[in-house]
Amino acid sequence: GEDFANISWTPQNTETEWDVIYGAPGFDPETEGTVVHVDGGVPEATLTGLEPSTEYEFYVRAICEVDDESMLTGPSVFMTECVSVYLPYTLDFENVSPPALPTCSSVQTIGNSNDWETAYVTDYGFTGRVLRYKWNSIHSANSWFFTEGVNLEAGTEYKIAYKYGNTGNGLNEKMEVKFGTAPSAASMTESLADYPEITGGMATNEMIEFTVAEDGVYYFGFHAYSPADRFYLFVDDIEINFANECAAVTDLAVSNVTNTSVTVTWTGNDSATSYTVDVFMEGADPAVDTPEASETVAGDQTTATIEGLSRDTSYEVYVTSDCGGGNITQGEGIGFVTTELGVSGNDYTMIKYFPNPVKDKLTITAADPIENVTVYNLLGQKVLEVKANGMEVEIDMSEISSGTYLLKTNVAKGISTFKILKQ
Repeated sequence: GEDFANISWTPQNTETEWDVIYGAPGFDPETEGTVVHVDGGVPEATLTGLEPSTEYEFYVRAICEVDDESMLTGPSVFMTECVSVYLPYTLDFENVSPPALPTCSSVQTIGNSNDWETAYVTDYGFTGRVLRYKWNSIHSANSWFFTEGVNLEAGTEYKIAYKYGNTGNGLNEKMEVKFGTAPSAASMTESLADYPEITGGMATNEMIEFTVAEDGVYYFGFHAYSPADRFYLFVDDIEINFANECAAVTDLAVSNVTNTSVTVTWTGNDSATSYTVDVFMEGADPAVDTPEASETVAGDQTTATIEGLSRDTSYEVYVTSDCGGGNITQGEGIGFVTTELGVSGNDYTMIKYFPNPVKDKLTITAADPIENVTVYNLLGQKVLEVKANGMEVEIDMSEISSGTYLLKTNVAKGISTFKILKQ
């Protein structure tokens, strides 16, 4: 399945208990991997919580008696079910060991033709691992290479880019590029390009725009059909994306920061149908982590107020443009701290700071090592951050404009926020 695998094995004797140890290819089963204990006499197990389209190895060890275990048997290899992917899709063949194909791609060869394979090439305009068709001295080429399935929607403009070439010397090659709803020659019904005379011995970059008739999963096929006894045909750097990528917002700013809310503004683009404002804890990864608060507004709006935040807390806010059809782009984030000119008590952190007002250098001391110091303006915008690892840190504020600022200092015992006047 996509996220599970049913495995089985043959017992060596009369044992009724086993340990199954599984992990990424090449893992050390003595010190790494996940252990599943199997009890009850049936030599099989279901491994759950796996990643789709991923290869795993597993070992089995029999438990004969207490403190009596067999040696490990393995590794055996399995791969979870491939799932369709979303844009942008890239395939540069660098993560394979030639002549193997990338995970979830495939080849269909008709007749006595050779297969597409991968190879390491440093000539003819290519550098690194590439997709390659190697000549057959007797039989013409008739081999298809298929990408993974890609989710696409009707009515959206897409583009596919790749580079292709041959070895020159008059040994011309032939290739066509098509797409369809299954990874098979019979399903390649939509033509993108045909190259009946690939010449010159240098890489050519191609980019083609296209649409699909219906929402669905589509596969892209590269068909080598060169005559017999030619030489090498190469393909590399396949990319599929939106023809007009949704532009990221600019001029992101925060204002009206209170103990529990913030107003976010930005400059949008003409193509966006909506914007989503996500507020994360400081240091979170917006690609995988769940936001603390989120709000979606229409494409003609360029401001949003986020409520329900926590006082004296550092956040980062991001705005994502949505141009429809899955064409979304997340812009750069900015940080802010929720406080309404208030300060946290400093007694438990035992922090001291001087001078205040400050002109150039601000010294901060604490009874425990200071981890970092962050300076915010009164809009809650981060203007300076200093990493530290000692009980005294000096902050250079000479380049900061005059005014009142909030300084947040992190130590092991807690966080202290205080106001500083910059002259």
